[in-house]
Amino acid sequence: YELKKIINKEKTFARVSFSEEKINGFSIFSKTGDFLELYSIFVHPDYRKRGIATKFVNDGIVFCKKESLRKIILEVNEKNFSAINLYLRFNFLIFGRREKYYYLNSQFYDALLMSLKV
Repeated sequence: YELKKIINKEKTFARVSFSEEKINGFSIFSKTGDFLELYSIFVHPDYRKRGIATKFVNDGIVFCKKESLRKIILEVNEKNFSAINLYLRFNFLIFGRREKYYYLNSQFYDALLMSLKV
């Protein structure tokens, strides 16, 4: 229900990936001013390394160009190396850090702030 509510917002740009009529991944972006903010990319573990997340980022870039948006911004857990490497492959740059932003398994982690000029 919550996912459907977010996806149906006017400024939301979202994509869903299916396999055998089941959702195997989704991405949620939000248009704010002249940029697009990436809120989440999730791909089910059984479907990772198949280009689904890459397709989601590409779709976001195409959307930015179509809507004349300047950049994509995001934040990512400093320990999420798979996501960070994905974004670096697209030439996202780290422009900031939020210290102790995430709390997982009784430990704090920083959030990296990244952006891509489109």
